Amino acid sequence: MRRWLEARQEPYLIIFDNAMDPDVLSPYLPTVGRAQVLITTNRQEFRALAEVVPVDRFTPAEAMSFLMERVGQGDEESVEALIEEVDRLPLALSLAATRIVGPPPLPYQDYVTQLRSRSVKDTLKRMKGEPYPRGVAEAVLLSIRQIRKDDRTGAALQLLEMLSVMSPGGVSRPLLGDEASVGRAVEVLAAETLISFTVDGELISTHRLVQRVTRDRAISSDTLLAAIDTASRHLDVIHNVPREASWERFALISEVHEHALSLADHLAAQLESRESHGSTLLELEKRVLSILDQVAFLFNNLTDTSRAIPLLEEVAARRERLLGHDHPEMLTSRNHLAYAYVAAGRATEAIALHERTLADRERVLGDDHPDTLWSRNNLANAYRSAGRMDEAIALHERALADRERVLGDRHRDTLWSRNNLANAYRSAGRIDEAIALHERALADREREFGSASPDVLSSRNNLANAYRAAGRIEDAIALHERTLTDREQILGSDHPRTLWSRNNLANAYRSGERFDDAVVMLEDALNGRVRVLGNDHPDTLRSRHDLAIAYQAAGRRADAIDMLERALVDRERVLGRDHPATLETRNSLHSLRADP
Repeated sequence: MRRWLEARQEPYLIIFDNAMDPDVLSPYLPTVGRAQVLITTNRQEFRALAEVVPVDRFTPAEAMSFLMERVGQGDEESVEALIEEVDRLPLALSLAATRIVGPPPLPYQDYVTQLRSRSVKDTLKRMKGEPYPRGVAEAVLLSIRQIRKDDRTGAALQLLEMLSVMSPGGVSRPLLGDEASVGRAVEVLAAETLISFTVDGELISTHRLVQRVTRDRAISSDTLLAAIDTASRHLDVIHNVPREASWERFALISEVHEHALSLADHLAAQLESRESHGSTLLELEKRVLSILDQVAFLFNNLTDTSRAIPLLEEVAARRERLLGHDHPEMLTSRNHLAYAYVAAGRATEAIALHERTLADRERVLGDDHPDTLWSRNNLANAYRSAGRMDEAIALHERALADRERVLGDRHRDTLWSRNNLANAYRSAGRIDEAIALHERALADREREFGSASPDVLSSRNNLANAYRAAGRIEDAIALHERTLTDREQILGSDHPRTLWSRNNLANAYRSGERFDDAVVMLEDALNGRVRVLGNDHPDTLRSRHDLAIAYQAAGRRADAIDMLERALVDRERVLGRDHPATLETRNSLHSLRADP
């Protein structure tokens, strides 16, 4: 994104609103070009990053002008008293203006009297952090009192409390529930300017100070856990996202991630502040950790290991403290984390964690439990990724036999085992066995799920790779071309699996000595992966290496060396010097330089 911005010829303004962490923001800031950048924040750490433009309270004249425009004329003494009471803070003045205008309308002096009658110390007994700016908490509390009058069902206040525990970045309307049930509550909150909307109306946000006052009031009224409970139940929708739909639902996954982190922080504060932890608090912690675990699993399915691994490590640590190291949910966290280590190329850590998880699941759940069978399958995949082919094949064969016996010959997990064993045979050079098993796995999946299933497309891709390994290049090309066409139609041209198909077809063209076609398609695949996944994604690094090999095959030696040099630098930086993929690129570059 930054490079695209830096390349723009037109002047433009980019705004980072409510920024919280300069280290997170820095990589996105354009450093050249015609950008003007505005960062809004209340964090002092940003002083080292940018020129500071303090945004203070309104001047008395600005505050007066604001009220005259919003409300109109009033008793001058009362208007000045209101401005002084809220210390000229724009948020408090905005809330006051809305309440004074009504309906019902309220004289300035009456609002000031009500404002002075609100005892924050009595109402917000558990205030946290720095003191509130003068008048803000009182103004918010007056607005809350009004919404309780306007909506006697209590739905508006419940919605505001739920918004107060979610991400301050805003909540998409579908995550709030059925529009028919929340529509009136949204209208009530908007009328009091307690919430605001994006231009398209699809995102609802709440000012951080309004969130804080609402949370502190909920703590005093003992309704905070109810708000977290309601929010977490809305976020439970993440468990309905199948892994094959993770790309299409990426926006939802990312949003749920932010909200669940916010809920986890509020729960952690409650766990720390309470002397005893009731069952409600512990159940909420379990639910939020389950949501975060599923989010991380879906990130990992997209090979977004940079977000998946830290999140899974945190979830595993919290679950172990909460549930103990033998709890099934804890074992699930450990399994997902090991799976992510494999995707990130951290095979040694993955194998150790998978071995421990398999042993624990066999002991706690039994040899034939579906989770145990998954652990056996995943450990075999980790062995394969580390090149320990004999162990991988033996374990895959056992996993397949176990699943056939326990789940049946046609169960989806059994078909996965058959596919994985075929991949292991191919990696071990047992190509004829691999092809036979891939052909059976493809036929089984087409029979069970239909020709358009993502599982079928994966089987077709794997069979095409096996054909290529066997030297059946025309068969491989035909199957890769069909798979690419289907993935473009079903998943879209930018889906990561579509980009994989493009990369695989290009490699098949190279094997068939269609070098120009291979180069064109690999350049397209690389551009697509840079655009969609980013420069440092493992798939992008793979495309860069493969393109270099295609340049070499096409006789473009200088281009090949340049691309391999960049691929090596990137793989060393991202994956490490001793990663198998890094060694692959280093060896290719050494061989090319040594061959004149």
